[in-house]
Amino acid sequence: MIRLDSLRRGCVLAAALFALAPVAAAGPYSDLIVFGDSLSDVGNTAYWTAGVFPGADYYQGRFSNGPVYSEHLSAGLGLGVLTRDGVGGDDFAYGGAETDGPGGFSGLFLNSLVEQVDAYLDRLGGSEADPNALFVVFIGANDLLGGQTNVATPAGVVQSQIERLVGVGARQLLGINLPLLGLTPDYLGGSSAAAISATTRDYNNALSGVYDTIETAHTGVTFHRLDLAQTFSEMIDQAASLGFTNTTDKGQQAAGGDLDGAPGYVFWDGVHPTREAHALLGEAALRAVLPAGDYNRNGEVDQGDYAVWRDSYGARFDASLGLTTGLQADGNGDGRVDAADFTVWRDAWQAASAAIPEPATGAALTALLFGYVCGRRRS
Repeated sequence: MIRLDSLRRGCVLAAALFALAPVAAAGPYSDLIVFGDSLSDVGNTAYWTAGVFPGADYYQGRFSNGPVYSEHLSAGLGLGVLTRDGVGGDDFAYGGAETDGPGGFSGLFLNSLVEQVDAYLDRLGGSEADPNALFVVFIGANDLLGGQTNVATPAGVVQSQIERLVGVGARQLLGINLPLLGLTPDYLGGSSAAAISATTRDYNNALSGVYDTIETAHTGVTFHRLDLAQTFSEMIDQAASLGFTNTTDKGQQAAGGDLDGAPGYVFWDGVHPTREAHALLGEAALRAVLPAGDYNRNGEVDQGDYAVWRDSYGARFDASLGLTTGLQADGNGDGRVDAADFTVWRDAWQAASAAIPEPATGAALTALLFGYVCGRRRS
C-alpha cells in the first residue's frame, strides 16, 4: 500500500520534472504531399466532375461523411488544412484513380498515379523536392475493383512512381497498403468476398516487396509503412470497444442523406469508411510516421510527451458519439489513453535518454506516474 506522504513526494518530483520539460518544437515534417484515390481525395474528383462524384450525400467532395485520414494526418503534424492540388494544395489524389489508365469512372477526367506524379513534377519545374516533406502513396484499390488480378502490374507502377519522387529529392515516404476489400459492404457475404480479399493480400505482399526494394536501393530514404490491412481488420474486430455498432452495412442508407445520421457505422457507402473510421486511420498514420511515444508530435521523445499523456489520460474513442479528440497519446492504438500508453512513452524515452544515469531515469519515470496518480486520487 502506498502511503499518502509518498504520493505527495511523488507529486512534487513529478511537477519539478515537468517544469524542466522542453517547449514543444515544430513538427518533423515541412509539408505533406499526398498521392492516391478516393480514400485520400479532398475534392479533386468532385471539382472535375462538377460534383457528380461523389455526389450530394458526401462531405464537401470527400468520399465519406466527413474529413478523411489524410486531413487528420496533416492536422496532427501541425501542417494545417490539406487542400487539393487544383487550388495550389498538396493533395493530388483523385477518387476513382487507378495506378495507371483512365480510372474507375469511365469517360471522366481523373488523374492516375502516373498523372498525379506528373502534375507534381510539373509544379516543381525542374527544381528539387523538399527533403523534409512527407510523401504519401496510397493507391491500388480501383485497379483490383476493376478486375486486375495480376498484382505485379499495379505494384510495378507504384514502384516506378516512387522512384520518380525519390529521383527529384523525396526523402521521407509513407507507403500504405490496402484494407481487405472483401470486408466492405459491397463484397461482404457475397460469393466474391474471399477472392477479392485474397487478391488484396497478394497486392499488399507485392507492395511490401516494392518498399523493401526501394529502401535497399536508396539508403538516404526513410520509408515509413502503415499496414492498413491489419489496422482496419483490428478496428472491425474491436468494433464494440471503439463504439462502432455496425461493421457490415452502409451508413449512408441508414442516414437518409444526413451526414450526422449514422453514428457507430464503420462504412459510409459500399467501399468507403465513415469519418469516425477515417479519424482512427489518421491516428494510425501518425503513429507510423512519428517515433513511438512522441505524443506532442515534435519528432522527438521527451518529457513534454508525458504532459500530453497526463492531460489526456482517460480519453477514449467512441464512434457512437461522433468524432473525439485527445487521442494523440494513444500510443498502442487501442482507442483509449491509459497506463499502457505511459509504458510506450517510458520505454521509448529511456531508450532515447541513454545519457541519463540509471537508476535516476527509472526513478524519475516512476515519480511521473506517481505524480499523476496522486493528482487523480486527490481530485
